[in-house]
Amino acid sequence: MTLCRTKKFFPDLKAKDEGCGNVILSEVIEVTDLTYNQLMNRAGELYRNGEFLAAYDLVTRNSSKVGGNAAQLLNFRYCFACRAGGPGLAMNIMKEAVIDRGFWYSYEYLISDDDLQPLRDLPEFRRMADICKERERAAKEASRPGLTVVLPESD
Repeated sequence: MTLCRTKKFFPDLKAKDEGCGNVILSEVIEVTDLTYNQLMNRAGELYRNGEFLAAYDLVTRNSSKVGGNAAQLLNFRYCFACRAGGPGLAMNIMKEAVIDRGFWYSYEYLISDDDLQPLRDLPEFRRMADICKERERAAKEASRPGLTVVLPESD
């Protein structure tokens, strides 16, 4: 794992140091040979420490390098972006997940998660939540219990 010190601008996010409408993230974490679980664990650690921009940047830079759950990676990205003060960026990522990629998230989660509070009054957020609600309903309706038993082959 390496740390790369550089500057990255997030024009959609509220200024922290600059006062000019851009946030400068002075330490961008560039990680190599990271597994999906390691990425999620590191991002969670940054989040718990209140380093929302760093968590966003870490997941954004590394999500295409790891396998794993693409819906969850996008979910982390839009939550981190929102917590970092970028509701427009968060909505764009959510639209990518829901509209472009066809993912859905629990309606109850979307309307209750504290990370998404700044989005709740946006008409576009309500539209995404309604789409997810319908997809969740359809998935529940189509689901059927089942059990597959795989026995070892005998020699």
